[in-house]
Amino acid sequence: MLKCLVITPAFPHTVNGVQDFANILASALSMETTVEFCVLPLSSSSEKTILRVVNSFSMVHLHYVGYGYSARGIPWNLVRALEKWKQNKRNQLLVTFHELFAVSNIPWKSSFYLQKYQKFLFLRLSKIADYAVTSGYVFEPHFTSPVFKFPVFSNIPVPTFVIPFEMRNDYAVLWGNLAVKRKAYSLLEKYYSHIAQHWKWTKIIDIGVVDPSPPVLPVPVIHLGFLSAIEISCILSSCKYGILTAYSPDYFCKSGVFAAFASHGLAVLAGTSKDDYFACLDGVFSDFHFQKMDEDVYESASFLASNVRKWYADHDILAHVNLIYLPIIRHFARNHFRY
Repeated sequence: MLKCLVITPAFPHTVNGVQDFANILASALSMETTVEFCVLPLSSSSEKTILRVVNSFSMVHLHYVGYGYSARGIPWNLVRALEKWKQNKRNQLLVTFHELFAVSNIPWKSSFYLQKYQKFLFLRLSKIADYAVTSGYVFEPHFTSPVFKFPVFSNIPVPTFVIPFEMRNDYAVLWGNLAVKRKAYSLLEKYYSHIAQHWKWTKIIDIGVVDPSPPVLPVPVIHLGFLSAIEISCILSSCKYGILTAYSPDYFCKSGVFAAFASHGLAVLAGTSKDDYFACLDGVFSDFHFQKMDEDVYESASFLASNVRKWYADHDILAHVNLIYLPIIRHFARNHFRY
């Protein structure tokens, strides 16, 4: 049986969203092909070790985010090993670029000094890829060769029956790491009176890491901690609003949280950034698929939720398999048997 090595990030040493994405995709592809997908979580390994592993395969699918393979976001060993492996023309490489490199204008952050090395490594990797996939138009200008652009699918399973919006609870969901939570709560504090006067929330459901210093808000905050994918799906299905302030709208298409909100038909509330040019190119429009947090959302919430769910339907896991990845894998398989 033809085998494909699927490399996923394992740094830090916990299951992460990219790992989940890779596992779900590999499982879906395995049901549509005769290819066996072998998933390998990888952190900082030596070039020799990586090369020894990849040399057993003629097909590799790398899910790339620099910080997933290296504490500094510069996985030299991984890229050098793949460059040597690609010297064999029989070998074929697919790279899904979940992130490219850090962008920072803050001199006291390490990413300010490391971004040029991260970009250099990204360009080397994109050069040897037979196919490259990324999540949105915001990333396209950085590629020197053609790249497929397709928003990520939701790692959270969508129920067969979605509760109608008007029958759901007037809850808002906040989900992410501590930095994400603090940014969101900072904005919620800023719009304290706005929440009290215009929005009809009765609770905020907080999923994931708990902030040890939570803010005081006009509605109760319920901290649920870390949950299973099924538990998260049940919560999203019963709530009306999703708070997403971690990214500007330009980067919504790379966000698994946005995909989860969209797939479950939540009205998405974003930060107040005006940077949504690339979001428009991805087909995501302000006041149609999401709304800025400083605007009155209640009257249009059902409209937003319906539109963003319809948008997501064109980018779900089946669309990823049938439109992007299955044709690539089949092309790889045909090439394999030519040698």
